[in-house]
Amino acid sequence: MKIIDVLVRIAKKFNENDIDWAVGASLLLYFHDIVKEPHDIDIVIDKKDEAIVQKIMNELGNEKKSKDVKNYRTGVFHKFNIDNIEIDIIGEFIIILENEEYLHPFPIKNKEYILIDNTKIHLDSLLNWVNTYNAMGDPKKRVSLIERYLKNK
Repeated sequence: MKIIDVLVRIAKKFNENDIDWAVGASLLLYFHDIVKEPHDIDIVIDKKDEAIVQKIMNELGNEKKSKDVKNYRTGVFHKFNIDNIEIDIIGEFIIILENEEYLHPFPIKNKEYILIDNTKIHLDSLLNWVNTYNAMGDPKKRVSLIERYLKNK
């Protein structure tokens, strides 16, 4: 699958450069068999790694313009295109709620990973994404899918 090939290329570079990162959103759900087909790659990073991540991503592909979204005050947000796959790089992911803010927890403790082509693919926490999707208003109706998965696990 092309999206996985692109992810492995990114992962190799991030791992070589000791970047703290993790796959989130639909691709994370795909790796847990919660959704059947991811459409892009969302990677959560630590803000301290933003400069090196941006350099690596520009070597691998092209940065795209991203539009401001009024419900987010995210410290790091970059969009890239590699081989026609869209990649979002997110750090300090803050969702603005009524009179408060929700910060997606990162870095996470006891991060899980899978191996693809002998490359570590770091996975964000499903519980983080339940809370993040809830804060976002669950626009793609994923909270119940994740909760059902966690309950049956």
